[in-house]
Amino acid sequence: MGPPPNYIITRKLIRHFFRKYLPQQPITKGNEAQDLAQAISKHGIDHPQTKIALDRFDASETESKKYRDKLEAMKIQQKVMSTLKTPFYHYHQKGRFRNDLFPKEWTIYHGVK
Repeated sequence: MGPPPNYIITRKLIRHFFRKYLPQQPITKGNEAQDLAQAISKHGIDHPQTKIALDRFDASETESKKYRDKLEAMKIQQKVMSTLKTPFYHYHQKGRFRNDLFPKEWTIYHGVK
């Protein structure tokens, strides 16, 4: 079995980027969960320090949820994926494989030239 076409590889790379490398939480998010765990182990559940750490953790999680919802509402991945087209290669332009349905000019979305 040969390697997959370049346009399939491109689509996989784009999906991988949006899944793995796009930040899923704000840059300002700290380590509130670790602070909460330390406060519980050090002071116990009913201590005022634990309540403060819990409030900070809740605020941080709410901010992260808002950030993820905002990214989802922007629909960046869907917009990028919808602009990609199936490429045509040089063998589509001449010989028996020529297809007149493809445009004649090359663009960035038509694969590697």
